Amino acid sequence: MNNETKIMDLYNDGFCDSDIANKLGLSYKTISHWRKKNNLPTVWSNRKRLSSWEKERINKFIDSAKRGFSDKTKEKYRKGLSQFVMSLNKPLASINHIDVENYIRQFNDVDETRINELLRTCYVRNFKIPFIPVSALYRFANQIIAVHVFARDKAKCQVCGKMGSISLHHIKGKYDLRKENMVTLCPRCHITIRHASLNWLYNEKELNIIKGYKA
Repeated sequence: MNNETKIMDLYNDGFCDSDIANKLGLSYKTISHWRKKNNLPTVWSNRKRLSSWEKERINKFIDSAKRGFSDKTKEKYRKGLSQFVMSLNKPLASINHIDVENYIRQFNDVDETRINELLRTCYVRNFKIPFIPVSALYRFANQIIAVHVFARDKAKCQVCGKMGSISLHHIKGKYDLRKENMVTLCPRCHITIRHASLNWLYNEKELNIIKGYKA
């Protein structure tokens, strides 16, 4: 069986470009070029499986849970997060707040005139989705979206410019997953936003920036 046939078989089985490349020991560029040459869409528009990276992210999220999960609970979380990812017509790495909010809409009647209140505050915890609490989905999605925010902010604190140890700050609360509600901060500036006792460490320009990042 030649590589062309192997690639087509894996593609038809729902494997994405990067997974096909890894399985066959070829470059991602080679697989992407083959798919485009054959006028084939990405597999995301007709999902059949999770990619290796997506499975890895789900498992990492479950393993990093603060409280110890039983095997039964881990399996429920795995099912719930997998179902969410399978609902996407894009790779998990590309998700945004709209994908999360639309998923909740699939299982709940949401008053569209109150989106900011119902889907972007703690009230969202009142909705139900399969297998897992909504708050868990938000934490999971937050980790993925944070990568884009760090890239946008060039991985440096938006107050003092420090790089290295950075964290994600939600300006108007952790349930608002819009990127404009998120900003990259160093640990010290993150603490300062919540506790004014450190204001003396900053100049006027920095204090004005900090003020803008407070809810």
